[in-house]
Amino acid sequence: MKRQSHYLILLTLSTLTFTSCVQTPTSPISSKVEDSFNNVAFILCEGLWGSNNSRLDKYLIDSTIIIKDYYSLINNIKLGDTAFDIKRKGDTAYISITTSKSIEIFNLKTGKFINRIILNTNSALRSLTIVNDTIGFVSDLYQKQVIKFNPTTFQIITNIPVGPAPEGLANDGTSLFVANSGYGDYLKDAPKAGTISKIDFNSNLETANVFCGNNIIEVHYSKINNKVYGVYKNLPSLTQLDSMGGIVEFYATTLVKTYEWRDSITRSLVFKNKLYYINKAGLWEIDLNSTSHFKVHLLTNTKDENWYGLQINPSETEIWICNAKNYQISGEVLVFNLSSKQVTKIIPTGTNPNNILFY
Repeated sequence: MKRQSHYLILLTLSTLTFTSCVQTPTSPISSKVEDSFNNVAFILCEGLWGSNNSRLDKYLIDSTIIIKDYYSLINNIKLGDTAFDIKRKGDTAYISITTSKSIEIFNLKTGKFINRIILNTNSALRSLTIVNDTIGFVSDLYQKQVIKFNPTTFQIITNIPVGPAPEGLANDGTSLFVANSGYGDYLKDAPKAGTISKIDFNSNLETANVFCGNNIIEVHYSKINNKVYGVYKNLPSLTQLDSMGGIVEFYATTLVKTYEWRDSITRSLVFKNKLYYINKAGLWEIDLNSTSHFKVHLLTNTKDENWYGLQINPSETEIWICNAKNYQISGEVLVFNLSSKQVTKIIPTGTNPNNILFY
C-alpha cells in the first residue's frame, strides 16, 4: 500500500514443501461456525485508500474455514476506509480506521458491533495500545497528538501533544512510548521528527524524548529486558543514496541508546526475547538476549512480493505473515512454522492484509 502523501509508506518459497487448503463458506454461516471463538485468527485488511473496502476476516484455525468480510457480514455495516490497527481487551476488540477517523469496537465472541469513537477534527488514526480497563491510546497522524481514551466507557479523556506524524505506540504499564515519524520527507525538519516521546500516564506529559532515526514507524517495549525498540525506515529522498533504515534499542527508563541494527524494515514485532521483522528479502529474527546481535534469515521472499505485517500465534510456534502482493489485488497470509522452517499454510484474504489478532 502506498502512503497517502508524497511518497511510499506503508509466492514461490524456497522452503515450501506443504500447504493446506482453506475453505470458504458458500452458504449462510451456520450457528456452529458463527459462534466459534476458540482458536480463531482475525485478519485485518486495510483495503485501498478512498475505496471504503477495508475488511475483517475470521479464520477458524482448527477447521481451516475462513469467513470473508466477517465484520460486515455480522453487522451489516462496512468497516470503514483504510483500517490500520487492531488490539483487544478481554473479549472486546478495537480497530483504528485512518481515513474514517474512527475506532470500531466489537465483541470478539459474537462479532457484533458495540460502539464507535469518531473524531470530528482533521485526524488520521493509526496505532492503538490498550493499557488497562480505563486507559487506551491511539496516535493521530495529522494532529501531532495521541488521544487518550477509556476502553470501557469509550469516552475520550484528553489529547496529548507529541512530535510530528506520530505512528507506532507501546507502553510499559506506566509510560507511553510514541514514534514521531515526521511523515518521511514531508515533516523531516519539524521539531521532534524521528524521535521517541515518553509520556507519563498520570500527568499526560512528556518526560523524555530521544532521536531514533528518520521516518520512525514503530516502537516496541520488551518486558523481558525493560528496553524499547524503535524501528525507522529513513527518508524516501535517500533512495539513490542510503535508504536503509534500522532498529534502535534503548533502556526504557532513561531512553539511553544501547545498540542499533541496520536494515530495510517493513514491519516488526517483539515477543519475549525475540525480535522478528520482514522486508523485501523475507523474514528475520534477532535474539535480544544474545551479545552477538546476529540477524538470522528465517525465510526468503522469492517472489519479491510486499510482506506487510506479521504476528506470532498463541502457541509461539508460528509466525503469520501478511502478504499484500502488489497492493492492488487480494492478499494472503503465510503461516511459517518456526520449528520446521517451512510455510505450512497459505490463507487467502482481502486487499492489503496488515494485522492479525488471535483469540
